[in-house]
Amino acid sequence: MTKTVETTLNGPPGTPQRERTNPPHIEHIREHLLRVETGHIAVTDPEAVYLGHAEGDRFWEVIGLRLAGHPSPILGAVPFRRHELPGVLHSREPLASFLSSPATPGRGGGPLLAPPGWIPMLLPRARETIPAFLRSLRAGKVPKPVLIDPGTIELAFDFRLENPFGMASLRRPLLRHLIRTERGHLITGYCHDPMEGSTQPAFLHVKDPVQHTAQGSRRLLPLAIRRSFITLMVDISDDETRMAAAQWVPFSPASATPHHLLLR
Repeated sequence: MTKTVETTLNGPPGTPQRERTNPPHIEHIREHLLRVETGHIAVTDPEAVYLGHAEGDRFWEVIGLRLAGHPSPILGAVPFRRHELPGVLHSREPLASFLSSPATPGRGGGPLLAPPGWIPMLLPRARETIPAFLRSLRAGKVPKPVLIDPGTIELAFDFRLENPFGMASLRRPLLRHLIRTERGHLITGYCHDPMEGSTQPAFLHVKDPVQHTAQGSRRLLPLAIRRSFITLMVDISDDETRMAAAQWVPFSPASATPHHLLLR
């Protein structure tokens, strides 16, 4: 599981130019994956990558979603409550916590943006770049939000490179797990023991995830994965289990889908 899959920004060599041109939203994800691959430690221009407009103690931030029944990732802005965390710009709660217990956000003294349990999202137009979308939001051109049932979200990711919620300060240890999804993706990453705690949130935070396929491995972005989207999961933080899991058929890269978890 150490070979790295080589990807190009516009598809494999020999692909006709009109087919190699990616939609702006896919391009935005690819650009961020490149930041991760090249070892960037912070996004130098948040207002061009993820940060939208602010409303009182909330700000709108672009995240990515994979929804059940939708063939490609969806990017859009959702409202986070601003937290005060020393040394961290635009700090907020973890994405997995936000999706597990969506708060009903207000908008000034106006009507609620979403009923309890639903998540409002502002969507860019199909051919609109994310930087242009964010500029439009800050200029006051705010579209009517769509409502998302978090139970239909398979996984989510953000466009941060720094930690916006102080995960390092949490006391529960992060353990390396091997995960298989409903769509056949095979992932390793670090998360809390899902059996710990008095409550079981609907989404798990997975740090430093890597997707494994028969063609090799690729780094991903930190993920918030819905528990019900996970079909198999095992703690491989000890060598004995890690070596045993490598021989279990469902965790073999040969049995995994080759499709990129975040792109298609």
